[in-house]
Formats: sequence, structure tokens, C-alpha cells
Amino acid sequence: MSIVSITRSQRRSGFTVLELCGVVMLIGILVALLLPAVQAARENARRTSCQNNLMHVALAVGNYHNAHRHFPVQLHGTDGSEVPGADNDGRLSFLVGLLPYISQVPMAKHVDQKSESKQPARWGMPWGDEDWGDEDDSEAVRQWPRNGPEPFTSGYPPWMTEVPTFRCPSDPGLGANSFTGTTRINGRTNYAACLGDGCVTAATGPWKHVDGVLVFDEQLAKQTNAAMRGAFVPRVPTRDADIVDGRSYTILLGEISTSLGNRSIRTKPAVAAIQEQLLDDPGLARTVNQRLRAAGDVSLFRQDWGSHWENVDDAQFTSETGLNSNQERGLNWVDGMPLYTGFNTILPPNREIVLSAARDDCWGILPPSSYHQGGVSIAMVDGSVRFISDEIDAGNEHVPSVHLDSRTPPGSHSPYGVWGAMGTRASSELASFEKVP
Repeated sequence: MSIVSITRSQRRSGFTVLELCGVVMLIGILVALLLPAVQAARENARRTSCQNNLMHVALAVGNYHNAHRHFPVQLHGTDGSEVPGADNDGRLSFLVGLLPYISQVPMAKHVDQKSESKQPARWGMPWGDEDWGDEDDSEAVRQWPRNGPEPFTSGYPPWMTEVPTFRCPSDPGLGANSFTGTTRINGRTNYAACLGDGCVTAATGPWKHVDGVLVFDEQLAKQTNAAMRGAFVPRVPTRDADIVDGRSYTILLGEISTSLGNRSIRTKPAVAAIQEQLLDDPGLARTVNQRLRAAGDVSLFRQDWGSHWENVDDAQFTSETGLNSNQERGLNWVDGMPLYTGFNTILPPNREIVLSAARDDCWGILPPSSYHQGGVSIAMVDGSVRFISDEIDAGNEHVPSVHLDSRTPPGSHSPYGVWGAMGTRASSELASFEKVP
């Protein structure tokens, strides 16, 4: 064989530029076709992991009930002092009581005794009270009371710990939304207590603070009895026997998205200017935005409100929320206030959240939410876990919520369809569950 023949044979065994481009294009097409399937498989795995975590929390609630004869209390703890850090203002979430039942015994023991820790001197006060003007890198030894300080206190090690069982793997949130000096955010949670289809007294229960001491209030007790119809009642122990509608038909826990600092309607609350308007029309935010949309401002009617929550020019919302970036959904697993660890079954899942006042210790319209596509996972009182669609029957969101002197009287069936019925513990609505998707 001649040298020329060998050269031609070698040239024929290679690929042309056009052939290489074709192969690359084919690989690109295959990757584009396979990528959504891979992403869907990963999300299914994350959703399954999330539901397993939620089931473990629900089972922990059941084990707590077996040991104490009642569910862990939402908004509980110590009180009696107005000195910051001396007690926790009876503001702890139900999740704190679950620590021994989710393999967090060392943390539970730490909380149950007095302790001390070193921290930057400028961390000496709760959020919002310190002066961040001059840098102070000195360290101070901080004394902590038994059962821990207020949940919004910075620097207490257990409160700052992220508990893996309380997190959904689909939620990318991590740490604080914003940073000033050293990070001092407390741990996040994606699981919250169901407070039912009402909202009034969700931040107080039948107790109010008077000179730093929780005092039982007769009127608040009546209002709590009327409005708080869920498996959890703030500052009141509830029991299996209270779940008259059936353990497999009543929601115990649900998912909430944690804030990513992106002003999402699900995590950054709007603030109603007049509480009574929000009580009479829980769907107020959607109504206002539909009206503004009809007037030509289409930017407000979208999943992410952007900066518009603070700039809505409408008498039904305040122009300033008064909340900082750490006072948003799911950013503090220790805090029993509804914004952080509670939800109600008034609006369907993944709708906007609205507070009744420009502070984090108040009630609001707070539906559950998640980073899963199309719905949220919930746990029933019996420990079973379901995935609930955003399209679940939620009745009429513009009907007044249940409370004293409401046009929807206490003791009535939930006006919020199957969704509202699932949130109530004793409203005799078992027939409604034939419609559950």
C-alpha cells in the first residue's frame, strides 16, 4: 500500500467538523430532554423526605401527648420579668417541647437548665434594642435562665441551632435574610401548628401581659374559645379527646415556606390598616390587588409582590410594615407567634400572608406554603401525611372569619369549604371530606 493510500485511509477514519457539531447537538437535545425528568425525580425525592420529616414531627406530638396527656402548647414558657433575657415571655413554640422526642435530648437538657455562653458584647440585647453604630468586637459572658430567654434574643446557642427534622429539603433558605456584622439569626422551620379557620387571639390565647406577667383575661378567653378552633390553641393545652371531628380528618401540622428575602407574598407579610376589615374580608389583599389591576397597575397581581407591599396606595393597607428582614415567615423555630410557627385554614395554600398590625406578635391571615410545585404537605392528628393541592375547595374567602360578634357565628360550620373543615377540630363536618382531592 502506498503512502498516499495510507494517508487517505487515515483521513477517512476521522470526523468532520459538521459531524462533530451534529454529535454535540444530539447530546444537547438528549440532555435537554432528560434534565426535566431528572429535576422532577429529585423534587419527588425531596418531597418524600419532607413528608418523612413532617411525619416524624407529628409522631413526636403524639409521643408528647402520651407522656403529658396533652399536645405541646403553642406559646408557652416562663414569664414574670421585664428584664430582657430573664425569661421567655411565655412565647415559645410547640416545637421546643418536642426536642426530646426527635432525638434532640442534649439540646432539651441544655434548655432545661441555667447556662452561660460567650458572645460579642453587642449581642447583649434582643433584636432591635442594640446600637449598631460603633464596632465592638469584645466578648462578654451571658447568663441564660432555665427554659431559655425570649425567642427573639440573640446569642443563645439552642435557639440559634438549625434542627434538621424541622426543615424541608426543597426549601433553599439558610441563615438570615440580611447581615449586620456577625450573623445572629435563630434557626428556621418549615413546619407549623394548625390554628384552625380563625385568627383572632392567635397571638395571645386567653392570656395577656400586664407588667411583664401573663394574666388570664375573661374576654380573651371567650374570644379564644370562639375563634381558635384548630388542633392547637395558643396558651391552652389541647388533647386527643378535643378532636371531635376525628383524628384522621383534622389537620395537626403543615408546611410553611421560609423567607428568602425576595418579598414573596407567601413569606413577607402585608399589614392591614384596619383589623376589622381583615376580619370581615380575609381575602382583602386579593380584592385590593384586583381593583388596582383593573385600574391599570398589573405589576401588583403576581406571585412576587416586589416592593409593592410597602407601597400599595390604598387605605386598607399601611404604607409601612414596621417589620425588619428577620421578622418574616418561618425564620424562628423557637417563636410561637403565628407568623413564625402557625397557620390557619382560611385562604388556600400558597396564598398571600397579611398581618393585623405592624409587628410580629399579632394575628393574621396566614395560610401554609411550600417550595413544592402545586401544593403543601400536611400531617393529620393521627400522624398520616397528605399532599394538599393549591386548588382545594376553600369556600368563600370573603366571608367573615369566626369570632365573637361575627356574621359567621361561633360553633358554625367553617365557611372556607373542605379546607376550613379540615382545620377545625370539633365542627361536625366529616361529610365534607369526601371532596378532599
